[in-house]
Amino acid sequence: MIDQIMDFNRQFVVDKSYERYLTDKYPDKNSATMSTPTSVSSNTISK
Repeated sequence: MIDQIMDFNRQFVVDKSYERYLTDKYPDKNSATMSTPTSVSSNTISK
């Protein structure tokens, strides 16, 4: 299992797949997460 994770991570870096997740100090605000105070449920709202 750990070998599969490591292989995936290596390929992720080799393919530069991380580039779509790059951001700066002020990332785009395209989603908001709301939850109840008791954390019973949570919902995510996206554009």
